[in-house]
Amino acid sequence: GLKSEPAAVSGKDEQFVNELLNHMREQQPYLDPELNITKLSNDLRVSPDYFSGILNGRLNMNFFDFINHYRIEEFKVQCRKPENNHLSIMGIAFECGFNSKATFNRVFKKVTNLTPSEFKQKSQ
Repeated sequence: GLKSEPAAVSGKDEQFVNELLNHMREQQPYLDPELNITKLSNDLRVSPDYFSGILNGRLNMNFFDFINHYRIEEFKVQCRKPENNHLSIMGIAFECGFNSKATFNRVFKKVTNLTPSEFKQKSQ
């Protein structure tokens, strides 16, 4: 009996991870600065506890690391667009869902090993 259970659980987990990644790509919920785990769990029809468990267990990150990773990727994309040249770094960061300069700078440096300014210079 017990041997088959983890496989069933992981099948459901895998499916959820795929749904989650599709949702992130298509709906871009991370652009909402007010996004929290409850809101996103509701959108995905799972409990926050389950969601949190998946993030920690499968992706080795907490909710904010996960969301901020997407925000950083979005920032990189937006930074390279000529039509955003008139925007400040924080202007772009706010558009990408960050709502704090301190958080943005810390997360950006952690993810890319560059400061946002260094990145922007390199991407021009």
